Amino acid sequence: MYVLCERNIKKMSSINRSWQIFIVLFGTMLEWAEYTFYAYLAPILSGLFFPSDSSPQVALLYTFGIFAIGFLMRPLGALVFGHIGDTIGRKPALVISMSLMAFATLGIGLCPTYATAGLLAPILLTVCRLLQGLSVGGEYHGAGIYLVEKADGLPHLTGSWVSVGAGIGTVIGALTATLVENAAYPHAWRIPFIIGGALYLVCYLFRRRLSETLEAVDKVQAKKQSSLDLLKHFKLPFLRVMSISALIGVTLYVCNIYFITHLTKYTHLPSAVAAKYAFWAQVGVVIVIPFSAILADWHNKTEQQFVITSALVAVIAPLMFWLPTAPIWYAPEIAIVLYSIVYGFLCGPMFKLLHDCFPTELRYRGVGLAWNVSAVLFSGTALLVAQSLLVWFNNPMAPAFYVVLCALLALIFNWQSAFRKNS
Repeated sequence: MYVLCERNIKKMSSINRSWQIFIVLFGTMLEWAEYTFYAYLAPILSGLFFPSDSSPQVALLYTFGIFAIGFLMRPLGALVFGHIGDTIGRKPALVISMSLMAFATLGIGLCPTYATAGLLAPILLTVCRLLQGLSVGGEYHGAGIYLVEKADGLPHLTGSWVSVGAGIGTVIGALTATLVENAAYPHAWRIPFIIGGALYLVCYLFRRRLSETLEAVDKVQAKKQSSLDLLKHFKLPFLRVMSISALIGVTLYVCNIYFITHLTKYTHLPSAVAAKYAFWAQVGVVIVIPFSAILADWHNKTEQQFVITSALVAVIAPLMFWLPTAPIWYAPEIAIVLYSIVYGFLCGPMFKLLHDCFPTELRYRGVGLAWNVSAVLFSGTALLVAQSLLVWFNNPMAPAFYVVLCALLALIFNWQSAFRKNS
C-alpha cells in the first residue's frame, strides 16, 4: 500500500533526481520500441498467428486490426490509471502500468502460433495487446506529468526527456525489426518481446523506488474531485489537450511513417532506402527536442512557442510532400531536416504545456483521457486518411492536408491561452 505524506517526500530519496528521470525515460523508451517493433513486424506476425490458407492481405489486415484494438483500449487505461494517479499518487500509477506492460509483452513473446494452437493463438495475442493498450493509456502522459512535477527549475527540459525516450524507442524498434527480418532463426521474432518483457520487469522494480511528487501529495491529501468535473468545468482545457495530441500524433504518422510510401512512389527509391530517411528523421527529432525544451525554459513562453511551431507545421507539411516531386537536388534530405526541426520543437515543451492545462487533482485523468481519445480519433486514423486524401484529390500534397487541419485546430484552441490571457 502506498502512503503519501510530506515527511516522506522531503526525506532524501533512495535514488537521486537524475536516476529517477532515467528510470521514467527508460520505461517510455521500452514502450515505444515495442510498439514500433510490432508495427514493422506485422507482415511476419500475420503469417504466424492466422490460418495459412488466408490470403496475405487478409492476415495482415487481421494483425493490424489487433494493433488497432490495443489503440482503442487507451482511453479506458487513461480512466483507470488516471483515477489512481489523481486519488492515490503518480508513483503507484506508473508502477502498476509498468508491471502490466511487462506481463503483456512477455505474453506475446511466449504466445503459441496458429500452427500449434489454432484459434487460441490469435485470441491470446489479442488479449496481450488489450492489456498493453490499457497500460499505455496510463503510461506516456503520466510519465511526462510526473517529471514536470518533479522538475527543479527546468520543467520543460525535465519533461522533454519522456519525448526523447519515445524517440529513442522508435529508433530501437525499427532497428530491431530490421535485424529480426534478416535473421535465419525461425523464432527470432520472439526474442525482442521476451527481452523487452524482462526489461519491463527490471524497470518495474526500479520504479518502486521512485518518490512521489510533492505537488501530487499536497493535492491528493487536500481534496479528491470526481472525473465528472472534467466535463463540467474544464471543457476548453480538454479540447486544448485533444488538439495538441492530434497534431503530435498525426504529424508523426503522416510526415514520418506515411512519408516512406510517398518517397517510394515519387522518387522511385527502394522502400528500404526510404525507410532509412524516416529513421534518420526520427534521430534528428531526438536531437532537437532538448534544445527546444531549453529554449522554452529560457523564455518561459510555452504556449507562444507551441502556437508558432503549429503555424510552421501547417506550412512545412505540404512543402515536405511537394519536395520529392520537384526537380530539386537533395529534396528528401531537405524534407526530413524540416520535419526533424518542427517536430522536435513541437515535442520539446509539450509536457509542460499539458501539465498547465489542468489542476493537480484532475491532471492525470484530464490529460490522459483527452490525449488518448484524440489519439483514437485522429492518430489512429492518420494513415487511412492520408491515403484516402491522395486518392480523392490525386495531388501529391494531399496527405499533408490532414496535418494542416490538425495544426489549425491546435492554433484555434491554444491561441487564446498563448496571446490573450495577458491582454
